[in-house]
Amino acid sequence: MKLKDFKILDREDQLHCIEERAILLGYRDSGVYTVALFQLEGFYIELFYDIIKLEYKRIKLFEDTALLDPYMELIDITELCYLR
Repeated sequence: MKLKDFKILDREDQLHCIEERAILLGYRDSGVYTVALFQLEGFYIELFYDIIKLEYKRIKLFEDTALLDPYMELIDITELCYLR
C-alpha cells in the first residue's frame, strides 16, 4: 500500500489497516498524548492517543526518516555496542 492509497481511506479503515498490516516500532509521550509509531510498507504512521479521553485523536503520515528523531533516543542499543 502506498501513502496516497492510505490517505484516501476513511478513519475506521485506516485504523483497521494499521491494526492488521502495520509494524509497531515504538511509543513516545507527547503531553496529553501517547504517540505510537508504525511502519506500513514505505511510510510511517504516528497514531496519537488521548490518555485522558481514552481515544485516538490524530493520525500523522510521513515518509521522511528525519521525523523519526524523537524515537531514536528511546531505543536501547547497549547490547549492540558491547565491547570485549
